[in-house]
Amino acid sequence: MDEDLRRLTRCGSGGVGDFARVLLERIRSGELARERVVLAAALGDLSSGQLVPEPGRLADALGVCGKPAFVRAFVAIARSDLDQLGLPAMRGHLSEEFGDELEAHYQAALQAIEGAEEWVHCPCPRHLAVAHEAGNAGQWAFDRLRGWPEVAEPTIKHGCFELPGYAAMSNLDFSLRLFPDLVEQRGLESPEGGELLEKLALELVPWALGSGDPLADRVTARARAGADQDFSSHA
Repeated sequence: MDEDLRRLTRCGSGGVGDFARVLLERIRSGELARERVVLAAALGDLSSGQLVPEPGRLADALGVCGKPAFVRAFVAIARSDLDQLGLPAMRGHLSEEFGDELEAHYQAALQAIEGAEEWVHCPCPRHLAVAHEAGNAGQWAFDRLRGWPEVAEPTIKHGCFELPGYAAMSNLDFSLRLFPDLVEQRGLESPEGGELLEKLALELVPWALGSGDPLADRVTARARAGADQDFSSHA
């Protein structure tokens, strides 16, 4: 720790160095676990990188943070895949019948992701069952979306809508074994994977450093919207 502080002092004041010093003090006080900073550094966070210049493999950093960290990573990748498909826009170019079918597959993929998010937010037995169903729904959606020539290439080639749910219901070894393959498939350790790595960082770094939680925000927003809808239906 003292060597970390000496290195940061040499960096001077302002910007990244100041944030890194704050992180170091939070680690020293026990407010922040060092493995969370390692994860943030592996995801490219500059301030964390001042403390951990060589964070190692992303898969290893996720593994130290536990199964929920992997589920969060799979959620971020699956959401990126779904966004890139652009299905809502594509629907305008299809007949009503085929548009409805494609929309059903899209919604199944979205619900699979959301089911895994519910488990991360509240890892109780009921939500574990929801995550299990989410994994099955995600596999169904992936298989059917892959059959559409308009969306199959190149985005759906490595679709992973089922992985968040399956990672939640499986032991840690499942993710430790699978994630390095996904890193290679998506080129996350190459310049081509920069955009996806940035999306992973936007999702995981705030959670890792305790400055926010995009996943929890989404779960809370859905719950609030559902409560408002119930209230309106009984008004």
